Amino acid sequence: MNGKYKRRAAIMLCGAAVLVSGSVFASQTVSTISRNVIATGSLQGRIEEIYSEKELYPGSVVSKIVNVRNTGTSDMLVRLRAEKYFEDLSLNPEMIDVVYNSNCWTEEDGWHYYNRILKAGEKTEEPLMESFSLSHLAGNEYAGASGEVRISMECVQAEGDGISIWDKTAGELGIEKIEQTRPENIAAVEFMDFEQGFYAASENRDLFRKFKDLLPGEHRSQNIRIINRSGEKTGIYLSALTTEQEEENRELVKKLIREYCTLLLTDENGEVIYKGPADGNPEEQSGKPNTMRNDILLGEFVAGEEKTIQAALTVSPEMDNRYQELLGRIDWRWTAIRGEESITAPNLGAEPGNKTLLYLSGCCCVLSALVLFLLNGAARKGVRRNEKMEE
Repeated sequence: MNGKYKRRAAIMLCGAAVLVSGSVFASQTVSTISRNVIATGSLQGRIEEIYSEKELYPGSVVSKIVNVRNTGTSDMLVRLRAEKYFEDLSLNPEMIDVVYNSNCWTEEDGWHYYNRILKAGEKTEEPLMESFSLSHLAGNEYAGASGEVRISMECVQAEGDGISIWDKTAGELGIEKIEQTRPENIAAVEFMDFEQGFYAASENRDLFRKFKDLLPGEHRSQNIRIINRSGEKTGIYLSALTTEQEEENRELVKKLIREYCTLLLTDENGEVIYKGPADGNPEEQSGKPNTMRNDILLGEFVAGEEKTIQAALTVSPEMDNRYQELLGRIDWRWTAIRGEESITAPNLGAEPGNKTLLYLSGCCCVLSALVLFLLNGAARKGVRRNEKMEE
């Protein structure tokens, strides 16, 4: 075989080696994406009245039943203000008599506070009032007058310290604060093996099960279990991807997950994995713990091993009503690498999922270069030998 064909053979050997390294790499790593969702709640209520309007006469009674319904998605606290009113402003509104409910309502500072937590979709157990009448002290000038009791409403979130907006405490108003309990809905990511890949044991691969119906000032925590169900030692990594949001309210959603919601990820020992904007700050270049841009090693998992990370989400109390009922999508990429390949391979400036390939490819290139060098040297010796024979 002459030098030209030997060099071609060496190049083919190099290419084959790279292909082999690529196939080896493909069997060494596998990734999946969990599409997590942060959802804000809404705080909305509606006054429901059953009212039979009619003219007032001394001793007459007008039926007016006043309740409140929670039409939002979050539990709330309610207070109502009742304003007595005559169309004829020369008449004294205090001539209208009202008997207010004192069982479920507490009157203070001109407001009537509902002393229960009004859950989403529910109506007050008992009405604030059921009727009003014209006082027996009213003179003839009130006969046939058009009078009314007008109701206005305010509501705040029951979660956290929402009642402080009214400069009140639950105890002062006789409100029994019930600690909000949420379904455990354990979020889990299971690595099956290098053929089946990952299985996210939650609906639609959404691991943020407790980050729904969020309101200003809230703090929520979600535990995420990571399980290696394969029969071999595996390195598991986590990173965040830049996620395109839905077009509707896109700018508000971006601001929600970048400015108003912050995320803290910690391992079982309390070590900080990430701390920053809820979207993982994928555009930041500085590295852990300020960004999830690059793969973060969560640990080397032996066969059957399980670990837990905690995701703690905090919502800024400055978030206003424009951010009600928004959905923010946050994509996480989970990567598994067989054995200690990604851990022991040299750091070549690539993400862990690519280090093994670069390492093997580099070795193949060095080997091929060595073969070319030896073949080239042999070819030169052959040329010199031929020259001597010709002499």
